[in-house]
Amino acid sequence: MKTIYLAGGCFWGAQKFFDQFDGVKETQVGFANGNKDSVRYEEIKNTGHAETVKVVYDEEKLPTKLLLRYYFLSIDPLSVNKQGEDSGIQYRTGIYYENESDISDIFFAIKAESSRRNAELAVEVEKLLHFCPAEESHQKYLEKNPTGYCHIKPALLKLFTLKNKNIAIAVSAFGAELKSLCTSNGENEYLWYADSKYWGRSAPVLFPLVGNYKDKNSLYNGRKYTLGQHGFARDKMFELAEKTENTLAFRLQYSENTLNVYPFKFRLEVKYTLLENKVCVDWSVKNLDDKTMYFSLGGHPAFLCNLNENFLRFDSHTPLVWSVLNSEGLLSEEKCSLPLEDSVLSLSSELFDKDAIILENNQIHSVQILDKNKISYLQVDFKAPVLGIWSPAKKNAQFVCIEPWYGRTDRATFSGELPNREWGNALSPQKEFIGGYTIQI
Repeated sequence: MKTIYLAGGCFWGAQKFFDQFDGVKETQVGFANGNKDSVRYEEIKNTGHAETVKVVYDEEKLPTKLLLRYYFLSIDPLSVNKQGEDSGIQYRTGIYYENESDISDIFFAIKAESSRRNAELAVEVEKLLHFCPAEESHQKYLEKNPTGYCHIKPALLKLFTLKNKNIAIAVSAFGAELKSLCTSNGENEYLWYADSKYWGRSAPVLFPLVGNYKDKNSLYNGRKYTLGQHGFARDKMFELAEKTENTLAFRLQYSENTLNVYPFKFRLEVKYTLLENKVCVDWSVKNLDDKTMYFSLGGHPAFLCNLNENFLRFDSHTPLVWSVLNSEGLLSEEKCSLPLEDSVLSLSSELFDKDAIILENNQIHSVQILDKNKISYLQVDFKAPVLGIWSPAKKNAQFVCIEPWYGRTDRATFSGELPNREWGNALSPQKEFIGGYTIQI
């Protein structure tokens, strides 16, 4: 077993965060590296200690670099003496080690995260001088007080992980959303870190709507239903339906609340499977109703990418035509062509000034992200008929979304009922729809 001490703001939520990972054997909250060896909770704002979690872990199951990769999910590593709404030196971020042998892994993780953020981190790295365990009332605080305060996003406290010899993933039950995709040793992360200053998600599942209804409303049997962009699944808590050595499956079923905004009884399952260096994302929609069900379904994974240096390669040698969105996120009549050279598109932040690039009519079924030397480091494959490519307009965010869609936003001129939506899916009672995509690194 190995031990490391991690400071990430209020230790109530930080302890619950680390307790959820396979390979973590024991945690304890306390106070590290202040100006005296013994301290009580009431004193720490004046003693220089950091609220810290002692993490005992099995490095065979959870390598140090991978543990630190997950640690960075839980903090804002650029913030000084502040996490969430908590501010003060006791809420600083820090990594404290006992053994000199851990230094190389720690600084590798720091350098990698700094590169991803393109900024110097505010995370201090020091040898552990002392660790004072906190009072018993603070240990496992959120287990004792489930509605207690926590600065960490709820989605990050419902993580489930898988790892094989090549890759590791972390998926939240909230939205069944992929939160991390990295090499199994934790050295290389591929998924966007959901910084809300740019975009606060990483890979949401879009259901039962992709894009927008015109005026946010749909008509079905003469009744109006109001639903926000990309539907509600991404903001719902799924149940864990299955976990095996290589598989995580999550399930969401209709409720009275969903029936108020979407008039069908459904069951949605999202399954993640690891195969060598590939993640298979499989979707299943079951119509539990006694009438035909109409829906859209899509993925929205965001991959780390330097928009000023990287490229995309498509599985097409013919010119690509994309549909342009208007200011309301609806499809306009404007069309543009992508400037490809040997199937390769040069990325830039200006490329997304008109919002998402929408490629319809099965033009594309495979996209690779290429580095500055045009060497592929990630590939997305799918059978969906529509593809969205997006990065936030005018933000120069360092990620690109490659989005396989079974459906898309309404046209600005659309005036029909739900069954008449373009690229929508119709599912007979008790029938099942299967879709998905794969990510290969």
